[in-house]
Amino acid sequence: MTEDEFQKIVVSWLDHALPFGCIYHHSPNEGKRHVAYKIRLKKLGMKSGWPDIEIFAPTKYFFKGIGKPLFIELKAPKRGKLSPAQQEIQKLLQDADCLVVTANKLTIIKSFLSGFIELKDNGNTRAFEQLAAMNGA
Repeated sequence: MTEDEFQKIVVSWLDHALPFGCIYHHSPNEGKRHVAYKIRLKKLGMKSGWPDIEIFAPTKYFFKGIGKPLFIELKAPKRGKLSPAQQEIQKLLQDADCLVVTANKLTIIKSFLSGFIELKDNGNTRAFEQLAAMNGA
């Protein structure tokens, strides 16, 4: 399973697992691009190493009543490691009091998120969890 395939499962799971009012986003800063376009993106604020998914949830869903941004860096199951830029960005985010995880399995993401916010558990979430498990994610 590729990282893109894994991300599609994660995003579908998030659509059903996150409580009402939560929002997530993927910043498309990966991939090969023309040098001039990369320079333009950097001038516009793109950060190399930015996590794949950022989640914002209303404070009322946080168990401790203190809302914080949540970030997920995805890696393909059974492979992939953080680049130096990703390591640096994760440290900066953690220093800024954000919550960050690197995951190559949906169970890691579920465990991470459920440690901070209420998640929904339903037939849809379980179906995507089964799909991920069948594919080693």
